[in-house]
Amino acid sequence: MVSETKVNRRVNRAKPPRLEAMHGSAGLELAGLGLPTHRPQPQILNPPSMSDVLFRFEDFVHAHGEICDQLQRVQSPDEILALAAAYGFEVSKQELIAYAVSLTAECWVWSGKPSQWRRYFLHEGRRPEAD
Repeated sequence: MVSETKVNRRVNRAKPPRLEAMHGSAGLELAGLGLPTHRPQPQILNPPSMSDVLFRFEDFVHAHGEICDQLQRVQSPDEILALAAAYGFEVSKQELIAYAVSLTAECWVWSGKPSQWRRYFLHEGRRPEAD
């Protein structure tokens, strides 16, 4: 006579895989088959925050010395925005003003100058006369 345990094992082997999700190294899988139980949903990526764009531009400029030299010689914030746009970094003047205090690389035109100089440059749109 066959024991009840052996009968249950035979029955369990004969059943199709369950559709319940199991967590494994490959994510959600069909039990026993290793197949995905769902289609991945496209993720909506948030656009980078403006500070990310500015800091990426700062890193880009730092890595390219000739652009750093250009950035140090600009005469107005609009020239900074045009230079950034020329390399694919879209920044508005308001965003530049808001994050300028955090932009501390030596490439910025206000590097090594007092904060009053930076504020005048950004708000008046030109270098101070005494520069």
